[in-house]
Amino acid sequence: MSMTEFICEKLKGRTQAEWKEVADACGVPYGTLEKIIYGVTQSPRVTTVEPIFDHLKKIDEAAKMKDAA
Repeated sequence: MSMTEFICEKLKGRTQAEWKEVADACGVPYGTLEKIIYGVTQSPRVTTVEPIFDHLKKIDEAAKMKDAA
């Protein structure tokens, strides 16, 4: 699974308010994140995708640790 596919999978079931939180946390414009999720930007730059991917991975890891506790 590519970073872009991972991002889309994690964010498609969330609200746009949550997308805004992710965009703000990653320093990526909301419009850019929205274009990635909707597939408008089919091949985003690694420098754009990497901070989003890293942020979502951290959220996933924290949720897994919480579930294991």
